[in-house]
Amino acid sequence: MLQVIDRVRLETLIELPDLFGPVANAFVAYSTREANVPPVQHVEMPENDGAALHIKSAYVSSLHCCLVKVVWVRLFWNSSLGIRVRHMSELGS
Repeated sequence: MLQVIDRVRLETLIELPDLFGPVANAFVAYSTREANVPPVQHVEMPENDGAALHIKSAYVSSLHCCLVKVVWVRLFWNSSLGIRVRHMSELGS
């Protein structure tokens, strides 16, 4: 069953200390290749105030579940806050 959980709802469901064990287990699953974690998909939308869409996914075979995280990013708004902004074409240079 697909569930969409926003940040406000997520914060009511978990306590930070409860995450330490599962996060440690996730690193183990990743390092033993039990977790299938493809590269992050990045979609730039320069005509939309420099917005970008990041799509992250993973499947852990022992848990029989898949996670998809979709993040809408508007990095170029950072410049109005005095944070240096680099376009993706500048990365790696």
